[in-house]
Amino acid sequence: MNTTIILTSTVNVNLNKSYLFQKNKQERIDTYILSVRQWLEKTDFKIVLVENSGYTFEELNKEKKSYGDKFEVISFIEKEEITAKHLINNESKGESELFAINYAYRNSNILHPSTFIIKITARFFIPDLYDYLNLFNLDKYDCMTQNDRDRCELVGCHYKYFPYITCGTCLET
Repeated sequence: MNTTIILTSTVNVNLNKSYLFQKNKQERIDTYILSVRQWLEKTDFKIVLVENSGYTFEELNKEKKSYGDKFEVISFIEKEEITAKHLINNESKGESELFAINYAYRNSNILHPSTFIIKITARFFIPDLYDYLNLFNLDKYDCMTQNDRDRCELVGCHYKYFPYITCGTCLET
């Protein structure tokens, strides 16, 4: 399976964003590190951890070396990105996340090419996802969503559609 997981994270939250789950920086770091380590140790996915507040996850330096061919951290500061100026007073954390996903796509060294790209909120580890997806030929699907399409902790699409973020036939997980 040639699937890449983009894990989205924000350590230093913008308190103006709506629907923040965790606000404590250390709690967020601890949650992200636990999740990332599980993705690396328990699956064969390539993992791209994108962080949009400049945090570089030095705690994962060992994993950066050990899993170098399948793991990378991409960190940037959203408010310093010229192409993200429209997000400065925007309350939607979803729009910031979409910017981060596209930033990772443009700057990743391991994502290209993948058959499928799946975005998962970095707080979460899904233990059976790798085995579940192995039951399907992902080349036959345009996109996938989690069971509740009104939520967006997990969404994905075929690599060929990624630049368009469009969805036709979907595989629900």
